Order: sequence, then C-alpha cells, then structure tokens
Amino acid sequence: MTLNIYVDGSGGTNSGYGFFVRETGESNYENKPGITNNQAEYMAIISALKKFENSNDEIIIFSDSKNTVNQIGRASCRERV
Repeated sequence: MTLNIYVDGSGGTNSGYGFFVRETGESNYENKPGITNNQAEYMAIISALKKFENSNDEIIIFSDSKNTVNQIGRASCRERV
C-alpha cells in the first residue's frame, strides 16, 4: 500500500507541527512553542517518518513548504498545491 502523508508546521510563540495520513485518517499534532517555521516543517516530516519507520509501505510526503521541499529534493517530497 502507498501512504500519502500530509505534513505541516508553524513557527512562533504558538508553534507546532503535525501530519495526516490520507489512507488511514490518522493524524498527529504536537505543540512546540518557540521553534521557527522551518524547524516545524522538518519536525513534521521527521515525526511522520519515525511513526512509519518499520512500515513496508511506500510513503509519499506532501508539504506546503517550498523551502523544505527544495532542500530535501523533489524526488523525495512533493509540494502540496
């Protein structure tokens, strides 16, 4: 099975990050005050990958962060439109 995972993060005083798995409806959010937007975006990806690190499923990450997608590489991450 392929898992389509949508990640997002927000920085600042009320910052946090999370992910949503389209196929299962599973979601996760963690409040983490004081982090930057870029840190939040990466933490969202890392938390999703850690959750499914032992999975044999193909994982596709969707992110609305152009910076994160460009840094990771388009072959590994798809930008959400």
